[in-house]
Amino acid sequence: MVGKMRRTKKKKMRKMQKSKAFCQRQHARKRFKERFDIDFTNAMRDEFVFAVQNGRATHVEKQSHRIGLWRFYYMRLSKLFYFIYDNNTHNIVTVLPEGETVLKKNIDYETEETIEDFENEIENGEEEV
Repeated sequence: MVGKMRRTKKKKMRKMQKSKAFCQRQHARKRFKERFDIDFTNAMRDEFVFAVQNGRATHVEKQSHRIGLWRFYYMRLSKLFYFIYDNNTHNIVTVLPEGETVLKKNIDYETEETIEDFENEIENGEEEV
């Protein structure tokens, strides 16, 4: 009887646990609302993930094997977003506040391009989106 009791308790505990992917989605929703007053819907998330997977978003910096910083000009809102993407869960983890463009500095290490340079390219129609 005691053994059966433990098994059912473990099953209940597993059901209560939330997956990493679920927690990442919730965190991203919370940060989009907090930092940009935007409801980050599943459809919007799918567009960001699609942009990363199909080369429409630009990789800025690698933080670890699975986590990287990306930038994406979201045409529906006419806004440039910098966000953290997890390659394993295929989720947006968080979005960076305006003005924070790189995890360590305000510069893209590969091209040594600043955020002002990139925004000027978008305004002039030079950046492929």
